[in-house]
Amino acid sequence: MPRRMDQIQSAERTYYPLALVLLAVSAGIVCDRYWPITLLAWLVAATLLLLGWLACRRLQCDQIASCVLLAAAFALGAALHHRYWHIYRADEIGRFVQEMSQPCCVEVIAVQSPRWVPAPPPTALRTIPQGDESELLVWVTGIRSGQRMVQASGWANLQVGGLLDHVRAGDWLRVMAQASRSAPPLNPGEFDFAAHQRAQRVHCRLFAEFPQAVQRLSRGSRLSPRRWLADIRSGGLAVLRRYIAPERATL
Repeated sequence: MPRRMDQIQSAERTYYPLALVLLAVSAGIVCDRYWPITLLAWLVAATLLLLGWLACRRLQCDQIASCVLLAAAFALGAALHHRYWHIYRADEIGRFVQEMSQPCCVEVIAVQSPRWVPAPPPTALRTIPQGDESELLVWVTGIRSGQRMVQASGWANLQVGGLLDHVRAGDWLRVMAQASRSAPPLNPGEFDFAAHQRAQRVHCRLFAEFPQAVQRLSRGSRLSPRRWLADIRSGGLAVLRRYIAPERATL
């Protein structure tokens, strides 16, 4: 019986410190999302709080030290969010494009192999028939300005009309496309696709009307694990295209 009571008391004393750290970091992320300050301010606050935690540990004030450490986790979470959400390079591709589509020539690296998007079934609401498309995530390396390429960076979603069979993950490409930024919602309660894209640090959408608008400048490394996975995926998609009836392809 005494051993049983000791086990019950030990279970009651069990706590989960990492759960408290997770809550503190999450609270910092939420705070910076709605009440942002500068990244330097968050980092200074986190540094001072960590120094305060060390001082409390030396003075053996364990409870105060725990609270100060959670406050430091709060500031670090806010700093990480601020770095991810607000800070971009000067050559970020999103700075070159607008919400209105405009023609451009960009050089990109295919982060993944194209994904087949089958044509949707025809409906009375769609006046212009839509065919098969291919889409993939790319990393922008340059954009044409006048007669020369200037350096650019950032993620972009590339959408191509038709099947893009000659591209694999890791390939360096030159693309003639229409570039635009995601527009904010126009109606109350509408899904904010621009914020969704921003959460993925994607600020550019590229649309090429034909596969011929995508030119491969060089192949990616065959030793890349990303390319191996992409080749397996492409083989599976080819099987799907071969055996699935057109009316069920969207499923």
